[in-house]
Amino acid sequence: RQDDTVAVIPVPDLQNKSTRGYFTSSNTLAPGEIFVSQLALNVEHGEVEVPWRPTLRIATPVFNADGSRAGIVIANISSAGVIGQIRDVQVEQNTRVFLANDQGYWIGGRPDEELWGFMFGREATVANELPEIWRAAEQNQSGLLWQGTSLFSYVWLAPQVSASGATRATQIAPTERWLRIAELPNVGQSILANPLVWGIW
Repeated sequence: RQDDTVAVIPVPDLQNKSTRGYFTSSNTLAPGEIFVSQLALNVEHGEVEVPWRPTLRIATPVFNADGSRAGIVIANISSAGVIGQIRDVQVEQNTRVFLANDQGYWIGGRPDEELWGFMFGREATVANELPEIWRAAEQNQSGLLWQGTSLFSYVWLAPQVSASGATRATQIAPTERWLRIAELPNVGQSILANPLVWGIW
């Protein structure tokens, strides 16, 4: 499927992706198991696709009646809209929202040169730029933290996968999760007395 149409790719244009991690991981699954890939930029012909297309892959094997492996069904899910929604959430005026993966690499809400560092050999991470917040997030599911005059909130988010009718549904990438960080700059600590802050953060 390309945009809103279904297309058959001509044989000369097909790519060998048998060495990609999402294929090799999916190819070892038992019936009913599900693989969820790391959220990453789509790669075509060995190069990161431009404009960037953040993609999450969900895969499950298909078997013949005799139990032999017939192939793998892989769904590429474009995640640009999801990242944009998380990034653009405005819980308070002047609030900035960022998103990082479970390794701390920025994947949303930062300048392009800081995003998707694990794909470009760049070490722009939460640990390097906001070390106290990263240390706290490594120990907790969510929380609030002061940095100078800014109030930060953080919370871990994770994809939810269900398999209707499957005898067994196993997420092979259980550590895939994303860290949402919101910054409310230039505020005093008296703001914590405002119940609205606790309600939205």
